[in-house]
Amino acid sequence: EWAVTCTAGGLERLGALAPGRTALVYHGIEAARFPPPPPRPSGGVPVILSVGRAVEKKGYGDLLQALALLPNDLDWRFVHIGGGALAKDHRRRADALGLSARIDWRGAQAQEAVLAAYRKADLFVLASRIAGDGDRDGLPNVLMEAQSQGVAVLASAISAIPELIEE
Repeated sequence: EWAVTCTAGGLERLGALAPGRTALVYHGIEAARFPPPPPRPSGGVPVILSVGRAVEKKGYGDLLQALALLPNDLDWRFVHIGGGALAKDHRRRADALGLSARIDWRGAQAQEAVLAAYRKADLFVLASRIAGDGDRDGLPNVLMEAQSQGVAVLASAISAIPELIEE
């Protein structure tokens, strides 16, 4: 009878299949679960955060490679929250790149711990990509969650991410 999608790209694809019967409805986050953050303390080592499963479409291999390009004398810490099939591979890759001492692999966490991590982060990064099998993100909730906490966000310009994150 009808279809609803949460991205403009999805609207275009589904609209071609069901002309006049498809609607775009962006999803959001539950504001009560992400209240405004307290003031951020200044100073300290900058924290780069990413929240997502360790799967190909999240681009953590690319992100590790990018982190390895940062100057050695630049202070930073990377925190990853999320489980996933590639977690061990990412840890091995971080070791090979000499990054392990700067990375905190936290695994899957409860929402309260994720919220606390957003509030301590200086930058949120999601390096989404199109996986070899075509799998890709749509409009990841974690981007909206990070923004709700006043964290600067850096993300790939694929799928619907540019509908939320402007270059």
